[in-house]
Amino acid sequence: MLPLVLLALAFVMAPASRVAAHEEGNSVITLRAPLDAADCTATPPTITVLGLTIDVSTATFGAGHGDSGENDNNQGDDGDNGNNQDDGENDDDQGGGDTPPSCADLVVGQPVVVTFASDAAPLVATSVKQRGDGEDDGEPDADVEIKAPLQAVDSTLLTVTLLGLTIDASTATIEGNDGEGDEIPTDLTQAMPGEFADVLLDATKLPALVATHVKIRIDTVVVLQAPLDAADCAATPPTITVLGLTIDVSTASIHAGGDDDGEDGEGDDGDDEDGNGGGCAALVPGALVRVVLASDATPLVATQVKQIGEDDEGVEVRAPIQAADSGAMTVTLLGLVIDVSTAGLDGGAPPVDFTKVVVGQIAEAHLDATKLPALVATTLEVTDVGSDVDVEVDDPSGTEIDDPTDDVDVKVDIKKTVTVHNGAKRVKTTSIVHVHTTGHGSFHLSGLPAGAAKISVTRVQAGVTMARSRGARLKVNETQNLRLRLEPVHAH
Repeated sequence: MLPLVLLALAFVMAPASRVAAHEEGNSVITLRAPLDAADCTATPPTITVLGLTIDVSTATFGAGHGDSGENDNNQGDDGDNGNNQDDGENDDDQGGGDTPPSCADLVVGQPVVVTFASDAAPLVATSVKQRGDGEDDGEPDADVEIKAPLQAVDSTLLTVTLLGLTIDASTATIEGNDGEGDEIPTDLTQAMPGEFADVLLDATKLPALVATHVKIRIDTVVVLQAPLDAADCAATPPTITVLGLTIDVSTASIHAGGDDDGEDGEGDDGDDEDGNGGGCAALVPGALVRVVLASDATPLVATQVKQIGEDDEGVEVRAPIQAADSGAMTVTLLGLVIDVSTAGLDGGAPPVDFTKVVVGQIAEAHLDATKLPALVATTLEVTDVGSDVDVEVDDPSGTEIDDPTDDVDVKVDIKKTVTVHNGAKRVKTTSIVHVHTTGHGSFHLSGLPAGAAKISVTRVQAGVTMARSRGARLKVNETQNLRLRLEPVHAH
């Protein structure tokens, strides 16, 4: 089967591969819950939390000193990688004496905060801290919380799986963020394995695992951050222009109050009655805006527009790669051809290694603001992810078509549900991602989003048109095998 590179407008899925605890500052894997049991004399020594058996043979301990778990996500100011180490001595002073705390100091029934090396089984802890009764660390002792990559999401049963635990999220508040601190409209249909989640559990219902709040970092969100070229708020639909792209903002939440207006612009004195920070009319041409898009399909539609401070991370584009040209040293995102000739890949030195750049990957390009309107990237980060479909194309007799001189036309339509703001309300809309490419018979598609897909193949040979379509339910991180036997198309 000939591989077919997908030059497509497609969402790609974050992988369900294991995530290292210190891979990213805000992606440290932690579990906060009462200690079920400790077997400190076992080989290796273990503890049990929420029914999970955890190897603590290489862990540091902080028994008797409370911790909320927030610093375990590297969100504090101490630069301690989550261990809250003021003296750099692995919290050895927390036991109240000269003897460092150990597994034996743990008290069953009291809350512990466990930090993990990864979410791979068997689970291995890097640190264990026990919160003492009555300690005021800013978090209620009864809080039960898991911060880890999603391993599975079931939007029908309304469950999420983290650390091997399947959690009922049917009554939970679901929130999303774009990895930059901004909230985005989200439900479980938009969440996918590999994305990092913060899940609060109802402690009164243990041992049943029932979530009260689920916050998910949506890695596949499409984002454009750049100076605002123009705003046409009186148009139908109202639009803004950023980097020369015209974007429909009719259903977007708009926060024009800047960074001092609270989370997502809400709470600012200049907000309108819908909490939209002044709306489209308050946007200032030339100011830096961060635009979250429903997809990279044209026409572009925004779900959120936020006017931000100049001290933010500058000009960037995050979207699926639509084309990559190693000769010209360019990548195409959102239809924008970006020069990456002087960019480093994933923090490395230039030039970009195009063997690691694949169409369909989510990419984040940081642009040199001093060179605008020229699009010149200073860095390029990519994520190699995607759902795949292998399609065998057969002629009417059932013989596979796999001839490099025989062209077939391929179209894929994928229905994707997107939640957008309509004033103060959140409204679910169904968008269709259109993929159109060509191949030479059997082909492979990668970087496709989850959803209901219709795959259509057309072949014209000797003046005879043959075609076939087939539906498929695309699932996250799965490769499907389909067979399409072409049939003659009869004129009506």
